Amino acid sequence: MINFTEIAQMLEDRLNGNLNEGDDYEYIKQYHLDGISNPDEAIVPNERYEFKIHTDTGIYERAERVNNTVRRYINGVMSIVGNTVEGISNSTYSAVVQTRVDFVIPFAEGTTEQDRNRILMAVRELMSDALKYSDGETIDGIDGLTYLYIINYSLANSGTRSQINDAGDSFTLSLNINHSFVTLGVASSEYRFYILEDNDATREVDIPYQKYGMARKTTFDTNTDESLTSVNVPTSTVLTINFDLYKRVDAFDNAINDYLFDGALNPITIYILNTRTNAKKEYDMYIDTAALNGQVGAVASSSVTLVSALSI
Repeated sequence: MINFTEIAQMLEDRLNGNLNEGDDYEYIKQYHLDGISNPDEAIVPNERYEFKIHTDTGIYERAERVNNTVRRYINGVMSIVGNTVEGISNSTYSAVVQTRVDFVIPFAEGTTEQDRNRILMAVRELMSDALKYSDGETIDGIDGLTYLYIINYSLANSGTRSQINDAGDSFTLSLNINHSFVTLGVASSEYRFYILEDNDATREVDIPYQKYGMARKTTFDTNTDESLTSVNVPTSTVLTINFDLYKRVDAFDNAINDYLFDGALNPITIYILNTRTNAKKEYDMYIDTAALNGQVGAVASSSVTLVSALSI
């Protein structure tokens, strides 16, 4: 499996933006927290904020001076608050690890109230950008197996401003993150569903599903063989795709509305792209059922089922 230290290191790399070779501190730079590489654009010139994630306990990483610059660390302590590990079969495992990370964000002596607020806002936005959506990534565990890794998180909870040993004037934030691992797993986002607006190949419209399902059913005719035994003979198949999604203004939602409100039986060509293999399929579909769901104080949602059929 993936051990706890590896999870902490992956989170640290993600927050710092050390995702690809040559892109070190991508997020740190983007949110003006790198006063070493970009002193003119940084909130605090000549100081760089970096994340350092510890597991359960750890030695607080103090600010360090290098010539005329300072590396100031946002220390985070990651704790496991829940987990489930399941052995599906030989050499196949799935796990969900629920963690809480408590961060201490230090401020240099003399930092103004305005700059403290700017730093906190930048850190929050950086966290959201780094963690907001995970398509899933493939990683190798210490057990030699390959895993699909997906994270989900909640927005950072506000803490308090106080004087903390080793950090000085600081503010705290806490973050809840779920880490999911499946041996040789396939991410839901590997399949991209879209249509073409007005059949224009340059105007692809993604179907913004919350949940999707895809099934194919075989139709059989019953026949008898020479021994008068009944046998099923496959004659055709039908493809069904269903989506649950939020209502929004786009071409796919317009097609749902045309059917739901006016009973329009218009064909819809659905394109499915496997983002891992780049294999693409297209299917001519008709809406079989559609529903509009809503309640006070919530975003309206739709559910729709499409089936493959000949044009009429």
